[in-house]
Amino acid sequence: MATINSSNQEYKNNADGFELAGGTTKRKLTVQSGDATLNGAPATLSLAGNLTTSGANPLTFTTSASTNVTLPTSGTLATLSGSENLTNKKLVLRAGTATAGTAPLKLASGSLMTSAEAGAIEFNTNALHFTPASGVRKTVAAYPATGGATGDIYYRDASGSFTPLTIGSTGQVLKLASGLPSWGATTTPQVYEWNIDNPTDAQWASSLGYDDEFSLTTSAIHSPWSWMNQGSNTYSELYGAASITTPGDPGSNIRGITRSYPSQSSWVATTKTILNSQYTVPTSCGMFLRNASTGKMILFSIQGGGVPTISVDQWTNNTTSSSTLASIGYIETPRYLRIICTSTTSYSYQWSCDGAGWYPFLSANNHTGFFTPDQIGLYLNRGTTASGASASFHWFRIR
Repeated sequence: MATINSSNQEYKNNADGFELAGGTTKRKLTVQSGDATLNGAPATLSLAGNLTTSGANPLTFTTSASTNVTLPTSGTLATLSGSENLTNKKLVLRAGTATAGTAPLKLASGSLMTSAEAGAIEFNTNALHFTPASGVRKTVAAYPATGGATGDIYYRDASGSFTPLTIGSTGQVLKLASGLPSWGATTTPQVYEWNIDNPTDAQWASSLGYDDEFSLTTSAIHSPWSWMNQGSNTYSELYGAASITTPGDPGSNIRGITRSYPSQSSWVATTKTILNSQYTVPTSCGMFLRNASTGKMILFSIQGGGVPTISVDQWTNNTTSSSTLASIGYIETPRYLRIICTSTTSYSYQWSCDGAGWYPFLSANNHTGFFTPDQIGLYLNRGTTASGASASFHWFRIR
């Protein structure tokens, strides 16, 4: 049934609602299968198009002030479970509370993007990542919110995680052990007489694995060294030097310590030595090359008794000198000896008082006609039993 009043407004019942129509250009309001309520004053509902809802659920708009909502021309405005891209928007998060599940922002763990993207924030298992404008993904370093103490230090461990190093004790210093930081006792800085004494000085090439700084405190010879014709000689290592001490022999007798010959085709062997003996009796110390099976040797010697000389000599055994290849007197006692091997047929010998200026004593000498060395070592020779002597070797390096 339809009813039309004098203003040409039409009211019509239908099976589950009603229709209301009117106006010069007739417009129609239909309420069907539910209630429509307009309460309060003023209360305005203005539609320029369709407002459609689906589902048997209430739809409520609550405002506390004048509110404008501009809808996109297409797509979904927002969903609870879907994802939306917000452009040119400011995101203001509410304050957090102590209640579980109320964090203002919570990231779910997921796989990292195959290619990093500038501005991206990603969370994967235990790591938070951020990619700056460079496009290189960075891991955000973080430390626990609880536990720890003031002064703790955090470092990156082998897995890339932030790991605490508990604060040390007063006076301790930060050291490196097996690639990781640790606390240790303060040590007195090493003081060197000359730059050459410092094994890390810029003048040194890389070690070939034969160096010995003689930094132990011991009276026993140790690997890789072994005695060569020890006799009554003794060995000690103290205060950063190795010492060979002898009570003396009735005649010349080469006694020392030896180690394996360098396997490299070219090398430079250097040592710092000091001879401690009476001036009046010939006594020598230095480096030697030796063939273990024949006993033949070449000695590079500092002689401090009798006439002070530097010499390179061939010895057929520990007690017999066969020839002198080079010999020269000195004014200032040399402390540094150097053997330079450039090939199996070329050996050069140099000495120095300060490790800075070197005297080219014997150059490019070919020893193949005499022997093939398979040992290198340090020695002391005291040719009298009237009194003893010692030789100190502060370090031995092959670079």
